[in-house]
Amino acid sequence: MNSTAVIGIDCATQEVKRGLAYGILKDGKLTITDVVSCSSVNPSQEIISSWLSRTRFTLLALDAPLGWPAAMSEKLPSHKAGNPLELEDNNRMFLRETDFVIWREFKKPLEVGASLIARTATSALELLGNLRKSQNLDIPLAWEMDDISETCAIEVYPAATLAARGIALSGYRKGEAGETRRLQIIENLNRSYDLEIQNSQIAQAANSPDSLDAVVCVLAGADFLRGKCIPIPDKLRGIARKEGWIWVKK
Repeated sequence: MNSTAVIGIDCATQEVKRGLAYGILKDGKLTITDVVSCSSVNPSQEIISSWLSRTRFTLLALDAPLGWPAAMSEKLPSHKAGNPLELEDNNRMFLRETDFVIWREFKKPLEVGASLIARTATSALELLGNLRKSQNLDIPLAWEMDDISETCAIEVYPAATLAARGIALSGYRKGEAGETRRLQIIENLNRSYDLEIQNSQIAQAANSPDSLDAVVCVLAGADFLRGKCIPIPDKLRGIARKEGWIWVKK
């Protein structure tokens, strides 16, 4: 692997809450060259499309669930109002196998089957669909770490990516103290040699939690390309292709 582009997408239902970052992984070194906050006049699809034209192959790393729990899709089609769902474990309606793995290793993700994150997931899938059409690309989900042979996408989780590096998660999302905390996180990541954020992009990366999350999405994508993520256990490969899989550093 010589050079691969990674686009980090901090997903949301509104453009103003979406953050994007663009990085290049070359000879094992990750450099963030662009960080952008989206808006109605600067929409995510247009920005991503322009970035996709820069290189032949790109990995899209999205901070949103890209699938739903298998138990939900199995039980709901035949369910009638008022009847019990007859589940051995109610968590199976709301959490995927990958969510249980992340919960055991780091922290509990938001429940795609139970919370507003489902709307973000739907929005992320719509964005992927629109990019496929506008760019005439398949953009499949990638299931094997290391090199990619076409533009593809993976699901990532910035909070777990930071936790895997021992970086405290509290305090970076709100108020003036949040910006200071975001700068500390950026400095921490830069010192670890995991990535280099170009000086011109550091202020933008610290500007909002959405921007920082997008940068961490790029880092998670680089972890995937480096082969450093938790692999899908053989026994879960089938269900992972239905539900999705969160790729996070071991």
